[in-house]
Amino acid sequence: MAISSKASSSAKLVDLKNGVISRELFVDTEIYQDELENVFARCWLFVGHENQVSKPGDYFVSCMGEESVILCRDRLGEIHVFLNSCRHRISEYFIWCEHERKRRRGDQARVLGGSGTVFPNMSYLPRQPRSIAVWHPRGAGSTEAWRWYLVDKDAPQKVKDFLRHYYIRYSGPGGLTEQDDMENWNYAHTASSGVIARRRPYNYQMGLQMGL
Repeated sequence: MAISSKASSSAKLVDLKNGVISRELFVDTEIYQDELENVFARCWLFVGHENQVSKPGDYFVSCMGEESVILCRDRLGEIHVFLNSCRHRISEYFIWCEHERKRRRGDQARVLGGSGTVFPNMSYLPRQPRSIAVWHPRGAGSTEAWRWYLVDKDAPQKVKDFLRHYYIRYSGPGGLTEQDDMENWNYAHTASSGVIARRRPYNYQMGLQMGL
């Protein structure tokens, strides 16, 4: 089911009536570039949370689509997002940021790295474990996932420690549920790359005509 002009043939990629979708959505580089141009470059995206830059001079390296950006708070407390590029390589502002970070943290200072979709790359998951999930595209066959796990700010430290260990075991990269999800999506991409497989659509009929 290979197609050349992906933008003009979206009806062939997703068959809502029969509940099937083309495997090209998982592997085709033209479709991926089209998504970067028409989705990630035009919609609001989740770059970071204000708590990641809680003080003047704080900054956090994130991304918008594949483009590296810097989320930062200036001296007056305003939050900005800049493309991570500069003609002079290091501006006066970021020199000041680095000095402030080293002053506070010493030589070890470094950049820290009902459910619903809020932005194209971000969803809020209200069921336990409550979390914010963010996905950054890294190519037609690769996605980088970030997760924030939510804990009540005023909870006792013992509760926070317990939940941290629980979240890691349950839904972390090596956890009970995330391993299953990673296996499924890795296989979905691998299984869609073959010559024969790309001739057959994926069956997405679960819930079809059931008002889901």
